[in-house]
Amino acid sequence: MNANSSCRNSNTYRKAGHLADQQLKYLYPESNQLSIFESLSAPTKERIETRNIEKDMVVQGIQLSATETKIIDTLCKMLHEKSDNVTAPTKENYYTGQKSADVDFAYTEQGKEQIEKTPAPRLFFTAYEFAKGYTAKQNPSGKDIENTRKLLINLSEKSFLMIYKETHWRKDGSRVEKEIELFEKLISVPVLRETEYTPNNRESAKNETTGIFLHPIFQRQIDSKFLIYPSDITRRTQIANRSNRIAKATLILRDYLVREISYNRFVCEMNVDKLLFMVSGKEISNRNRKRADKQLQKAIQVCKDLNLLLKAEIDSNIHEKPKYIFHLNGAWS
Repeated sequence: MNANSSCRNSNTYRKAGHLADQQLKYLYPESNQLSIFESLSAPTKERIETRNIEKDMVVQGIQLSATETKIIDTLCKMLHEKSDNVTAPTKENYYTGQKSADVDFAYTEQGKEQIEKTPAPRLFFTAYEFAKGYTAKQNPSGKDIENTRKLLINLSEKSFLMIYKETHWRKDGSRVEKEIELFEKLISVPVLRETEYTPNNRESAKNETTGIFLHPIFQRQIDSKFLIYPSDITRRTQIANRSNRIAKATLILRDYLVREISYNRFVCEMNVDKLLFMVSGKEISNRNRKRADKQLQKAIQVCKDLNLLLKAEIDSNIHEKPKYIFHLNGAWS
């Protein structure tokens, strides 16, 4: 799947397609399904075991809360804004942030450990700057700044199981497909504190800057596989939601529909049960289907108010399971 060749206008930013795909992963129960842990390669199992993670707690994909999803949205936007040469996909520093460095990209392919050098994006910003992007407020409060700082730290302590395929095309039309399997953190958050002194050794100023290291998945193949978001997507979503507290189900449906539009699919469909598992897996797992459906209906309305979704209908063909059919706004951006 390849997205459009470029951002549609200067008021948009890119989000790596592999990152988005991992965020939209969901567990749909199937009969005779192996546990996720047992299906993994030995190197990945070892990474999980050395971090003292319970096997039953391992889930595939980047499973995030609503607040963590907003953290990722903010980081993706800042990566766009703070990267050089964002109009030249062939450049090595394309979407790599500030002062990026090549790191060892360790992954498992066909059961064997593989390591290659790849750019690791890096961002520098103040706590105020990040809180402003996260909250979509012109002047975030001290409480906003402290809350977003805690959210960043909490996310930096989590590891995620990512399994996906990268397709690398050659000039002659042939291709190489890499089956990637990772269990890694998405971000690390070192903080730089700088103190200035006068010639007579008196403290004159203090500065604190956060330097985020992003996992390479934020940048991998972003030149050819990406989603397009408006720069003010957080504020737009808050307005459509009529509240700054946006439910996880709403963000998941929004991102699913953005992915479809980014890949030029303007009519898409999904089995109703699978859609409910995708947007409200926790409620469905707790057998609270009524609550899950209520969350889905709210998400559909928000996406309509965003002008992202034109129409949603249920096809109840008696020979098949009911499915949602979504008609999307191809001109949305």
